[in-house]
Amino acid sequence: MKKTVLDNKSPEGFLKRILPAKKNMRFSFIIIGISFVVANLIIIFATQSDNLFLRYNIGDFKLYEPAPSTFVLDRDILWTDEDATQKEREKAAAGEPLVFRMNDDVSANSLKDFTDFEKRILGHSGNVLDAQAGSKRLDDGVTDYLQSSPYADLILENTRQLLLEALQTGIVDLTGIEANWNSINNIEIIKQVDKRQIIELEPINNIIRIQDLPQWVDEKLTTVSYDDHRAKQVIRALVTHFARVNGFYDKTQTELNRKSAMEKVKPVEKWLKKDSIDATIVEQGKIVTKEIYSKIKAYWQHAVKLNVNSIAGTVFLFIIIFAFTIFLLNKNFIKRVLKSQEILLLVILGMIYLVLSVGLMHVFPDDKWFPFSLILPTAVFSILITLVISAEVSIVYSLFLSLSLLLMKSDIAGFAFALFSAVGGIAVAVRTKERIDLVKAGLFLSFINSAVIGALAFLNNAVLPDILTLMAWAAGNGFLCAILSLGFLPILEHRLNTPTRFRLMELSNINLPIIKRMLVLAPGTYNHSVNVANLAESACEEIGANALLARVAAYYHDIGKLDQPEYFIENQNSYNIHDELKPSLSVAVIKSHVKLGVEKAKELNLPQAVIDIITQHHGKAVISYFYNRALKENGNTKKVSSSEYSYPGVKPQTKEAAVVMLADGVEAASRTLKKPTVAKIEKLIWGIIVDKFNSGELSECTLTFSDLDTIKKAFVQIIAGAFHQRIEYPKIKEGIK
Repeated sequence: MKKTVLDNKSPEGFLKRILPAKKNMRFSFIIIGISFVVANLIIIFATQSDNLFLRYNIGDFKLYEPAPSTFVLDRDILWTDEDATQKEREKAAAGEPLVFRMNDDVSANSLKDFTDFEKRILGHSGNVLDAQAGSKRLDDGVTDYLQSSPYADLILENTRQLLLEALQTGIVDLTGIEANWNSINNIEIIKQVDKRQIIELEPINNIIRIQDLPQWVDEKLTTVSYDDHRAKQVIRALVTHFARVNGFYDKTQTELNRKSAMEKVKPVEKWLKKDSIDATIVEQGKIVTKEIYSKIKAYWQHAVKLNVNSIAGTVFLFIIIFAFTIFLLNKNFIKRVLKSQEILLLVILGMIYLVLSVGLMHVFPDDKWFPFSLILPTAVFSILITLVISAEVSIVYSLFLSLSLLLMKSDIAGFAFALFSAVGGIAVAVRTKERIDLVKAGLFLSFINSAVIGALAFLNNAVLPDILTLMAWAAGNGFLCAILSLGFLPILEHRLNTPTRFRLMELSNINLPIIKRMLVLAPGTYNHSVNVANLAESACEEIGANALLARVAAYYHDIGKLDQPEYFIENQNSYNIHDELKPSLSVAVIKSHVKLGVEKAKELNLPQAVIDIITQHHGKAVISYFYNRALKENGNTKKVSSSEYSYPGVKPQTKEAAVVMLADGVEAASRTLKKPTVAKIEKLIWGIIVDKFNSGELSECTLTFSDLDTIKKAFVQIIAGAFHQRIEYPKIKEGIK
C-alpha cells in the first residue's frame, strides 16, 4: 500500500502541524468542532438575549393608569409615532384633489336650448319665451334688445362661444361639499371622450363655479368692445341663463383617493436610544398616556424579533476569528504541537469565559462610561494558560477571548481593556518563580490595569471622578485575577498533571522522600543524577530549552534503579554482580530500569513531560558492553541480535529529552577519564554526541548542529570544573606552631 505524504501547504498538512498525534487527531477534531458550535451559540445568545428576555413585564403597564415602576430603555428601539403619522396621513388626504365627473348630456342640452333660442330670435318665429331654459326666465328687456339691435347676430355668436367655453371648462356647484374650497389647489375631472374615460388634473382657477359665472363672463368680455354698453350686459344674462352645472362632485371616488393617499404615507418612525435623554419612557407613578403606551409596545415588539442580519454578521465574524485563532495555534508560532488535553483545556476555559461573560452581562448595569470587561477576570485565563501551557499559546488565546467579547458587547474600550489586561497577565506570569510571586504580581497587574483604563477613559473624555472610579475597579480586577490564579492553578496542575514551573520547583527539592531514598539505597545513582541534572540544566539554558524541566527529569530519570541498585556500576564497589550472570540476563535487568522508572513516576504522579523524558533518556540505544560480551561468548556469530541488547524505549522527542540523554552518557563516560584535561574532556563529549547523532538517536527531536555545539561547550565547562586540579598543601611539621 502506497504511503501518502502530507504536504505542509495542504489543509491536512496544516492541521497536522496544529493538532496532536494522529491517534488523538479524531478526538481533537471533535472537540474543536463542538467548541466552535457551542461558542457560536453562546455569542449569538449574548447578542440576541435582550430580544428574548425582557427587563420589564409589559402587562404591568396599563393605559391611563399609574406606572408600577420606572421604565428605562435597555436597548435602542424603533418607535412609530402614531400621532405624527396620523397628521401626515391627514395632510396627504387633504392634499388630494376633489373628483368631479363631467356630464356631456347636460352640456348638450344647454347648447340645444341656446340654439333654439337663437333661431327664434333671429327668425322671429315662434314664441321667444318658449325657448327659455328651466324655470328661469330671461328679462324681457334682453329679448327686446336682441330683436331691435342691429348687432344681434354678433351678440348671439359671442354668447355661443362663451357658453361653449364655459361648458367645456366645467361648471360646478360646491354648495354642500364639506371640503374647504380655499385649501384646494387642484381638482380631478373625469371626462368621457369617444367613449373613453379621461382623467385630468385641473388647477382650481380654471374651474368655473356656478355662482362665479357672471364674474367669469365679465372678465372674458374685457377684451371685446361694443358701441353699445348694453350688449355686454345681454351677453352676461344669456350665458348665465343658459349655462348649467355639468361637473358633479364624486364623493365616493374622492374618498377612495384620499384613503389610497393615506395608505401610501410611511409611518413616522423614530429611534429611541438607550443612552439618550429619551431613554426614560415613564417614571414610577406617572400616568401611562397613549404615547407612552405606544413606546412600551414598541419595546416589546422590537424585543421579540430576532435580528437575522445581526445573527448572520455575528456568525460570519466569529468564523473569521475562530479560523484566525486556529491558524495562529500552529507549530510555527507557538513552537510546539498542542496535546489533546491542552486543546480540551483551552476549549473548557473558553466556554467558561463566554458563559461567565453572558451571565455577568445580565447582572451588572450597562453603563456607557463603565467598560464591561472591568468586571471580567480575563487575566486569570491568560495567567493560567501561560503557566500550564505556554506564553505563546496564551497570547493567541487572549486575542481570541477579547475579540469574542467585542462581538458580544460591541465595546471598543472594553475590548482594549480585556486584551491589555490579558497581555499584562502573561507578562507577570512569565516572571514568576514561586507561587507567592503571583501575589506580588497582582500588584503589578493592578498598576497595568489602572494605567490602561485611565488612558482609555481620557480618550473617551470621561470626567475625573469617573476616571478615578474606573482606575479603582481596574486595580481591584488585577489583584483579584492574581489571587484567583493562585487558587485555581493547583487544581489544573493536579487534573492535567502538567509541569508548571511551580510544580517543577517543588519536584526539584532534593529533600523529597524519593530523592532521599535514592541517596540511602543508591548513593552512586543519586550522585550521578545530580551531576546529570547540573549538566542538563546548564545546556538547556544555553540553547533556550526548559532548563528546570531538564533538571527535574534528570533527578528522576534513574529512579527505576532503586529496586535493584546493586546491578548498576555506580552503586558497586569492587564486586560486580554481572560477572556471575549471562549477558542476556544482565541486559534484561539493565533495560528494566526504564520501565520500572516509568511505573514509579506514575505512582508518584509526576508530570507526563517528566515521564516522557524517563522513557526516552536511553532511546533505542544498544547496551554495547553486554552486546559485545555476548558476541565474544558466542564467537562473534550472527546469532546475537543487536535488538535484543537495545533499550525498547522511544527516541527523544524534545530538546529537553535529548539533552538529558546526552548528559547521562557524558556524565557516566567522564568517570572513566584518567588525568583529564580540557582537550580530553572536549574530545570525549564530542565523540559521545557524534555517536548519538550517527546512530539516529537524535533524529526525532528539534536539536540543530548549532545546538549540539552549544551543548558540548556547556558540558565541557561543567565537567572541566568538576575535574579541576587542587593545590597540594604541604604538611605542617610537628613542633611548629
